[in-house]
Amino acid sequence: QQLRYVNKQSTSVRLQWHPPLHLNGVTEKYNIMLAKGRSVSPHTHNDKSLAVPMTVDGNISNARLTNLRELTWYSVWIVAVNVRETDYKELPSSPSDVKVFGTPSRPNTDNVPRVIHIIVSNVSAVIIWIPPPKPVSVFRYRVSYYPYRYSVNSASSKQMDYEYIPGNETSFLTLHYLRPSTTYETKIEADVGGSLWTESVYDSFKTTRQARTISYPCETPTVTNKSSSSVRLSLSCPHATKSYLHDCHVKQYSVKYRRYNSGNRFMERKSPSSSSQLDYLFPFTSYEIRLTAVFSVAHCNVFFAPSPPLIIKTDPVAPSPPRNVSETTTNARDVAIEWSVPEYVNGTVSGYSVDYYDGINKTSRSSNLTSIVLTGLNPYTSYNYSVRVLVTLQNESLQYLWGERSEGSFTTLKAKPSSPRNLRVIKRTSASLTVDWQAPVSLNGPISYVVNY
Repeated sequence: QQLRYVNKQSTSVRLQWHPPLHLNGVTEKYNIMLAKGRSVSPHTHNDKSLAVPMTVDGNISNARLTNLRELTWYSVWIVAVNVRETDYKELPSSPSDVKVFGTPSRPNTDNVPRVIHIIVSNVSAVIIWIPPPKPVSVFRYRVSYYPYRYSVNSASSKQMDYEYIPGNETSFLTLHYLRPSTTYETKIEADVGGSLWTESVYDSFKTTRQARTISYPCETPTVTNKSSSSVRLSLSCPHATKSYLHDCHVKQYSVKYRRYNSGNRFMERKSPSSSSQLDYLFPFTSYEIRLTAVFSVAHCNVFFAPSPPLIIKTDPVAPSPPRNVSETTTNARDVAIEWSVPEYVNGTVSGYSVDYYDGINKTSRSSNLTSIVLTGLNPYTSYNYSVRVLVTLQNESLQYLWGERSEGSFTTLKAKPSSPRNLRVIKRTSASLTVDWQAPVSLNGPISYVVNY
C-alpha cells in the first residue's frame, strides 16, 4: 500500500511502501516490477523483457532502484509474496497501484543545450545554442530571461519572461523589447517529452545604448474582418520596404495581443505579409493589439517602435437553445410548456419567448421563468412551437441578443361541440319527415349526429 518515491536522481530512485492491510501469513518477500513508459499496466503487461524484477526481504519496506536511464519515464508496482508452510508454494498478492516517475538529467551532464553565441543590440538579442547530443530527442525549449539584478530564485513573474521554441526548429531565439544598457541573465532548458526538463544552462548578455537607435513607430493595425473567435488585421510600418544601415531589412511583422486591462503577458503572432489573423479568441472580449517589425538580424541600428494600441472587442455568440423542452396538455384549451436554462447563456438571462403556430395564426408569449401555460387554444388542434432565450449584454450598444430556438409540437384535447344550427323540415309525407341543419360553429373535434323525435 501507498507506494511512493522519496529520493529521485538521474540513474536511481528510492521507493517506500506500507505492508499489505491483510497479511494472511508471513510476507516472505516483495517483488518490485519496473517497466519503461507511463501507460504500463501490470494486468495488461505481457512483455517480460520490459519489466525488470527486483526482490527484497519481506521485513523491509523500502528499496533503491539503480542503473536507470536519465530523462526516462518509468512505471513501477510491487507484489507481496507469502510462502505456504506445507509445500513451500509461493502465494503472490495482487499488484499494488502503479507509480509513474521520470528521471532527471545528471548534474553537469552533456545532455543539455549549450549556448555558443549571443548577438545583442539596444532592444533585442539573438541567442544561439547547440541542442543536447543524441539519443536525447528534444520536444521543445524554454528560454527564460530577466534583468541581472533579479536572481532566478527571486524573480517574480512580472520581472522574468520566457519563450517556448519547438525542438525541431533551428536552435536560436530573438528576444525583443529589451531595455537598453541593461545586463540580462538567460536560462535555457530542454523538454525531452512529457514536460521532463533537463538541467538549466545559464548565460548573460548586456544590451547596447539607446543613443545608437533611430525609431520609427508602426501604424495601428486596421481591422478588415472579425468574428466571435478571430480578428483579421491589415499591417503597416513606415519605411518597411526600405533597407537601412548594416544591411538591415524587415523580415516579418510581429503582432502582440492580450485581453484588455488583464495585466497578462502579450501573446505574439508573426506574419511575413502585411496581413495577419488572430484565432482562438474568446467571444465578446476586448483585446489590446500592438504591431512592430522584426529584423532579419539583431544588430541593426534602426528599429520600429510598437504601434499605438488597438482596442477591439470580438463579436458575441448567440446563446444555445433551451434544453429539456417538454409540454403537458391539461385540457382542450390549455397546454403547459417547461424547459431548462441553455447550456451556454453568454450573457444575463432577461427572459424567454415562446412562439406557437396552428397553421393559420402565429402567436408569441414571453416568460421570466422556465415554464409557461398557453391558454385560449383551439380544441383538437395541432400546434408547432419554439422556445428561445433573450440575454442582456451589459454596457454595450448591443443590449440584447436572442438565442437559438428549441422546437416542438402538440395537439390539444377534444372538447364538447356547440349546437347544430337552423334545424328545419324540408319534406313531409304521411309516414315520414325529412329534416336538415347546419353544422355547429365550433366542432372541437370529429363529430357525429343523433336525431331525437
